[in-house]
Amino acid sequence: KLFYECLHNGKNEEQACNLMKRVYRISDKRANVLKQIISAQKDKVNFPVKYCNLYIHIPYCTTRCTYCSFVSAPIDKNRDQARLYIDLLCDEIKRSVDFLHLFGKEILSVYIGGGTPTALDDALLNKLLNAIGNCNCEYTCEAGRPDTISQEKADIMKAHGVTRVCVNPQTLNQKTLDLIGRGHTVEQFYDVYKIIERGGFDINCDLIAGLQGETVEDFIRSADSIKLLAPHNITVHSLSKKNGSAIRYSDDSNIEVGEMIDYAINSLDGYTPYYLYRQKRQSGNLENIGFSLPNYECINNITTMEETISVMACGAGAISKTVVGDRITRFANMRDI
Repeated sequence: KLFYECLHNGKNEEQACNLMKRVYRISDKRANVLKQIISAQKDKVNFPVKYCNLYIHIPYCTTRCTYCSFVSAPIDKNRDQARLYIDLLCDEIKRSVDFLHLFGKEILSVYIGGGTPTALDDALLNKLLNAIGNCNCEYTCEAGRPDTISQEKADIMKAHGVTRVCVNPQTLNQKTLDLIGRGHTVEQFYDVYKIIERGGFDINCDLIAGLQGETVEDFIRSADSIKLLAPHNITVHSLSKKNGSAIRYSDDSNIEVGEMIDYAINSLDGYTPYYLYRQKRQSGNLENIGFSLPNYECINNITTMEETISVMACGAGAISKTVVGDRITRFANMRDI
């Protein structure tokens, strides 16, 4: 946003880079990353005010990861609640979409996040997607936990027009997966990746740098293994000790996280960084970077992180935003499921 501010104030990219380095003291490497992001976002960041993103939150997962701070509950203990939740959520979605249409808004992209949307059983997932309808736009569904994905769920997503699926291992080291409470195996990730790949979806994979006990070599193995699969997007997060997470007050600190992020920046040949954001209490005071193959950038990620269009958000803890010029107003649903 600071780089964009420089451009809006009449500076060219080189002048903006020099200011970022001189005033904000970022490195040459990070300045180059910003230039690449600006280039990748060209024609993908600013849209007419009639457009709006639709976000839908599913607050259920198979287990809770140690770093998770999102509104989420274990699905196995809450199946009756989940059925009622989806009934009410479908009603909220219908009313929200009707509201948008009433005021002449068009949906630019749909994003179903969580928790883990694919933690829902087949019937509930089908009911949810049926309520959304076939939007004929970029349509993302997180399926971050490999133990929740099946051929049947891939078929349901495909039938309802989902175009992009996030299959997120976070690491491909089994010891770390067990330590952070993921509850699935490395082999499960590879199996379900093939299912989603056969379905013809655009695929995103997430990795976390700085996980407890991981070495640079561990991260490199994960990053290289993901790169061999050639997903359309790879998002690399620096571990954040967020409020509400089990590691919020942990003293553990991975001092090698900077080398991990640098490796991702230097080694993902064929991928271009296309969005970046920072959070509080991130390891090494670093950032999260999304990388993309050419022409596979996620419009939702760009417009949401740059806050250039409004967001209608449905579900527990979901935050809607209205963007009018430079003014952004947030409206948060209560977090209690």
